[in-house]
Amino acid sequence: MVRQCTNKIKCSQCQRRHYNVMCPELKQVVSTGSDKLVAKAVENSNEKFHTLANPTCSADVLLQTLVVYLYGNDGNFPVRALIDTGSQKSYITKEAVSKMSYEPIRAEDMIHNLFGGVESKQKHHLYKVYASSFQKDYHCSFEAYDQETICIDIPRAISGPWTKEIEKKGIFLSDKEACLDDSASSVHLLIGADIAGATLNHLLDGAPDCYKMTAQHLQKSMYVDNCVASVKSEADLTKFINESREIMALGKFELRGWQHNSFESLRDNCKESQNASHILQDIPVLGLLWNIERDTLKIDVRNDTQSESVKVTKRYILSKCHKIFDPIGITAPITLIPKILLQETWKIKANWDDILPEEIAHKFEKWDRQLHQLNKLEIPRWIQGHKNSKHSLHVFCDASQQAYATCIFLRSVNQQGVTCHLVAARSRVAPLKVFPFPDWSYWVVASA
Repeated sequence: MVRQCTNKIKCSQCQRRHYNVMCPELKQVVSTGSDKLVAKAVENSNEKFHTLANPTCSADVLLQTLVVYLYGNDGNFPVRALIDTGSQKSYITKEAVSKMSYEPIRAEDMIHNLFGGVESKQKHHLYKVYASSFQKDYHCSFEAYDQETICIDIPRAISGPWTKEIEKKGIFLSDKEACLDDSASSVHLLIGADIAGATLNHLLDGAPDCYKMTAQHLQKSMYVDNCVASVKSEADLTKFINESREIMALGKFELRGWQHNSFESLRDNCKESQNASHILQDIPVLGLLWNIERDTLKIDVRNDTQSESVKVTKRYILSKCHKIFDPIGITAPITLIPKILLQETWKIKANWDDILPEEIAHKFEKWDRQLHQLNKLEIPRWIQGHKNSKHSLHVFCDASQQAYATCIFLRSVNQQGVTCHLVAARSRVAPLKVFPFPDWSYWVVASA
């Protein structure tokens, strides 16, 4: 209830105690004519709409901007930077390059793929950029290409009552109105996705000595913003999680969403789940689905069978085939079928959008209808080896006029018996896919 709420927020439309989006008067204005509301918002704002966002009560759309210090022979000065994870490269304005007296490393001709599929060819000079955080407690260097203008002026965070609320949560905003004067409002540095990995490696390389072992383990376990690691025991599991959090917190990173299995509890859960009616939870891990209770991996195949109106073409077959993400290669006998059909389309010299002959289309439709069966296919995540186990690799090959295949199995012999696990598979049109099986019993994943 409003009378029990401790938040002192007030609506800018009617001055009552609720957020703007919940204002009844706002809903009335929108229903009677949204053009007047938008016109009023633009009239009351000094900024113009610079984005493709839907019209709102505010003309400003805040992006991931921050203030960093650039270092050169003549000292250092603060500039605004923009984090753009959609860019494969980092860029710096020619004005900043001139001010810092950076020397070019080399020149490159690059093709930019822009919004709407437009391509433009430009020549850029590559520079070594030296930068630090606004607090100057973190320094790094990276390569960036020069650009005349990175983007138009982007609004900064406006100081207000919410600033104190953000500070209470330990969040520091460097790109605020008071940090730089109006003359330095332009963005001079674009930080692309290529810098994220370098920043993380720098953090892990500089970890305290007491965390060196965990930092090295964490560095081998990171993939983009996900962590997938194996540990030997539950004690190592607790140590890895706690120390990983502390290491990442040094760089203001947060590892969250921890998921892990325990073989002691796994045995009990498996017995209980035999008669359970609920569906066991599948956790996505790097494109695969991991079932914690059964400790199995399976392929994530979406049930999107084609409609009768869809015409089977070479482009359509290729699209459906590539929707199956299988880095291990366990579905190679299944995914090989549409690839053979594609070979047949090349023989008849069919174009990408030509409707294929009925014989080829019928074979593909039959394969497509049965594709959902792959969701039932599961393989054990852990090859349950013991200290006294003896392991051996067994390779099987076979070939025909259409395709050939190779499978590699790991055979383990111990006191409990003999077990075999598929660790690699290969088809004619796909390279050998080796599954990096861990020899430890505890698996842990997290995301940043």
